[in-house]
Amino acid sequence: SIPAEAFSGSAIETIEFGPSIVRIEEGAFDNCVDLINVNYTGTIADWCNIVFDRGSNPLSYAENFIVGGERISDLIIPEGVEIINGLAFYGYRLNSLTLPAN
Repeated sequence: SIPAEAFSGSAIETIEFGPSIVRIEEGAFDNCVDLINVNYTGTIADWCNIVFDRGSNPLSYAENFIVGGERISDLIIPEGVEIINGLAFYGYRLNSLTLPAN
């Protein structure tokens, strides 16, 4: 996990992490106003499984969400994803969202 207030108020511009992070604790990214890129090395399905506490999602500040080297602006939730944890995409601007039939 990323602990509470780990990067709160920091001037980081890019963060990269992968599916080994399963929880981001409260306030981990509060006031990270300089954050531009969130590079995630897992899959969208993995991202949907992360537990985000209040004020913990870096996407709420980031301009770019990059998964597998591709910037996500049209989000497609893959088949097989049955649950999207709360706050998973909080604050991130998407052009479109496509959900699977299930």
